[in-house]
Amino acid sequence: MTVLFWVCTIGILSLFLIWRNHSDQKKAKERFRDLKKTQYGASPNRNSGEEALSHVSHFFEEHRQENAIDDITWNDLEMDSVFARLNYCESAAGEEVLYDFLRNPCRLNASERARLERQIELLQTDGDVRLQLQYQFYMLRQRGRFFDL
Repeated sequence: MTVLFWVCTIGILSLFLIWRNHSDQKKAKERFRDLKKTQYGASPNRNSGEEALSHVSHFFEEHRQENAIDDITWNDLEMDSVFARLNYCESAAGEEVLYDFLRNPCRLNASERARLERQIELLQTDGDVRLQLQYQFYMLRQRGRFFDL
């Protein structure tokens, strides 16, 4: 009798904890979506110091192209501040790709640029798609080098 009691108690407690975890995750996702809706179009609020930007160059360094923007020109144009202004990325991988895109602006051919422009237009016009993608990338928010994976 006592074994059955403890098995039932543990089962009920487990079900409660699973339900509670699911409920908390759902509320966190809703808070995230509400926050992103209010922040849409506003300047990113990120630390853009040299240390904060040090991790984003790894992908670029490994895939540097011949016609990439060199360090002197990059610094003369204050491109770190441009990067900081454009950085709405929710993941470190996204930040690395954005940095590479700015340092290698000729990487894309005409059809790839047209495709990218269509994708940007979709994200600007379809808030639900944008929020779903932002949340998925937010779940990858761990900072670090991702291009090696």
